[in-house]
Amino acid sequence: MRRTFIILFFGALAYKLHRDDVGRIEKEARKPAKDLTEEELKAAMKKLGIQKIELTPEDTEAVASFEREKGPFCIYCGAKVSPEAVYCPNCGSQIESR
Repeated sequence: MRRTFIILFFGALAYKLHRDDVGRIEKEARKPAKDLTEEELKAAMKKLGIQKIELTPEDTEAVASFEREKGPFCIYCGAKVSPEAVYCPNCGSQIESR
């Protein structure tokens, strides 16, 4: 049986999890994984005994490629920002110079 994985991003951190485990986390948290805070994710993982999976070099390259195509994000809240942005439109943090 082939298992699929999901990578969840929280700023610069990435959590690789089995799709089935993400479903269990969503059921425990009572909301979609994309709406969880990192603290909520970690609490649900701990309660359910779920460990994150280490990213492979292929995962890291795929993520980097995806990020290059998708555009920059705020390192504080993860919101997408325009390349010209000085401040994050979501949290107001100053965007680091590129």
